[in-house]
Amino acid sequence: MRFIKRLFFVLCFIISLAYFNCFVHADTINTLSNTLWESKFGDSEYSYYNRAVFFSPKDSGLFIAGEYTTSVKGVPTVTEGLWVWKINASGEKVIDLKLKNPADDADKYSRVEAMAITAGEDIILIVKLRSGQTNLLKLNLAGEVVLSKELKPERDISKIIPTIDNNFLLIGHEKFDTLVMKINANGETLWEKINDRGKDDMFVDGLATEDGGFILIENSGKSAQFFLATSDMWVTKYDSNGVKITEKTFSGRNGSIALGKDGNYATAYDKSGTAKQDIWIKAIDKNLNEKWETNITSTDFGLESFKIGSLTNGDYIVAGPIMLRPWISYIDSAGVKKMGFS
Repeated sequence: MRFIKRLFFVLCFIISLAYFNCFVHADTINTLSNTLWESKFGDSEYSYYNRAVFFSPKDSGLFIAGEYTTSVKGVPTVTEGLWVWKINASGEKVIDLKLKNPADDADKYSRVEAMAITAGEDIILIVKLRSGQTNLLKLNLAGEVVLSKELKPERDISKIIPTIDNNFLLIGHEKFDTLVMKINANGETLWEKINDRGKDDMFVDGLATEDGGFILIENSGKSAQFFLATSDMWVTKYDSNGVKITEKTFSGRNGSIALGKDGNYATAYDKSGTAKQDIWIKAIDKNLNEKWETNITSTDFGLESFKIGSLTNGDYIVAGPIMLRPWISYIDSAGVKKMGFS
């Protein structure tokens, strides 16, 4: 079940940039083509953008969130509000919430930036408003907003990371500097850190460590649409209070990280600085020392985004959408690419 859960996440991410009815697909490890189940969700009235996924801490259910829009001849026009679904391990939708836009145009929702689920299955969303304001929302399972909190307008949050003490890290950037905030389940800020390397810096991924600390992936360099610019990638380990322990850097962009076996990690990233893409995996130990590095694929531009996920046997899957179609690579724990398809 843990394997299916992790693979379920990776395959759901494939459609994270699409705006059609949502497909969720679960496969086995042997061939990545032996379908266990497949479900389609949505309706003819709206188009649904899938922006964020998060597993329930109570069971093997998966929460998916995004915006829903009206459309004319299949082309999205107006964002009507936010939606959150919960899908169980059998592929059935068990929760379907819609949060309609406020009446005031400036307060209407533009997009979901990130999501997390509390121990009690309250839903934490980071949303961007049409005015450019970023808000933290907390919903209960009835779809009621129990908390709405404004963040500083210049702050952008890319991900919410749960910590082992049942709190959360908000990571992203403030203007051109990296930002990490630790909050509790009530949205209260416990501490925050801002770091400036003198470039366009942003945290793009991370995970909590068993000692209470965390590891963050940072892009530092030029910012351009679709990441079409060179960047340095920083992998930094912090203690539970956000104090830096150690860090390593190498050339790359659009990085993500996954936990491997025996306290090791793996990062997937793009070495290219042009419209072409050169996707690699680098395995590192708990002290961030490199163990091996493998090239997965080189492609013309089209891989909008990609993430790495780990399996319980120590292997890895890297997945993303290419022109709204799934792209998947399967790499074993020694860095050998076993399979890939699009």
